[in-house]
Amino acid sequence: MLVQGNIEAMVTEDRLAAVSGDRFLGLQDQRNRVFPLRCDSESRVYLANAVETCLIDHLPRIIGMGIDAVAIDARGRGPRYAGEMVRLYLAGIEAVVRGDPGMLDVLKDEVKQRALGGITGGHFVRGLAG
Repeated sequence: MLVQGNIEAMVTEDRLAAVSGDRFLGLQDQRNRVFPLRCDSESRVYLANAVETCLIDHLPRIIGMGIDAVAIDARGRGPRYAGEMVRLYLAGIEAVVRGDPGMLDVLKDEVKQRALGGITGGHFVRGLAG
C-alpha cells in the first residue's frame, strides 16, 4: 500500500521537455500549485500530484486492517528523501506497535517539512467518487 509520495496523476507519451540530471521540472497551474514532471528513457512524461500523499497518521488503521507492508514513492526525490521517509515511517510503525499513537502527529509534522507542495490523505481519507 502506498503511504507516501507524489502519486502520478497522468502519463503521456508526448515528450513535453527534456530534463537533464537532477534538474526539477514542474507545471504550475492558475492557483500556483506545482505538479512535478518526470521523464523516462522511452519519452514518457509522468505528471505527479501537486501535493504528496501522507498516511503516517493513519498507520494505526492501516495496521489494524492487516496490511503488513507499505510503500514510499521517492522517485525523483533522491536518496536523502527516501532515507528520511523510511526513518519516519519506521518510527511511526514502532510507535503504533508500542501503543504510542500520539507520536504520529510529531512525525507528520516532520513529513510536512520535507514534502513538496504540502500533504494530503487523499483517497484513503475521502474515498473515490463512484
